[in-house]
Amino acid sequence: MLTLPIKRQWYDMIVSGQKLEEYREPDYWLPRLKKEAIKQFGIGKTGFDGVKVRIRAGYRVDSPTAILTLEYAVLAPGFAEWGAVPGVEYLVLRIRKVEQLRPVKEQLLHAAGLISK
Repeated sequence: MLTLPIKRQWYDMIVSGQKLEEYREPDYWLPRLKKEAIKQFGIGKTGFDGVKVRIRAGYRVDSPTAILTLEYAVLAPGFAEWGAVPGVEYLVLRIRKVEQLRPVKEQLLHAAGLISK
């Protein structure tokens, strides 16, 4: 699954439902998102409806992580209050659903029976 490192501020806003879009540099991220859509749905997939991507608050493997189900992705300007620079065109990832995951370290401890929740 495609993993998008993200600043903690934006991660928290997405998980809480305050931020409904994530902005990415299109030249780098669009080819990767297309490849992920084909991987998840097959070669006939058009658009990004239902594609799932992982966001991680930072680069550490034990950072908070969530799975986003996308509604769509489009090239457009974003909202400054959600981190976009005015006048810049982004790959706008519209978020339909957020599934928050435990950090990897916590998942491993839970699987080993060392923690209960």
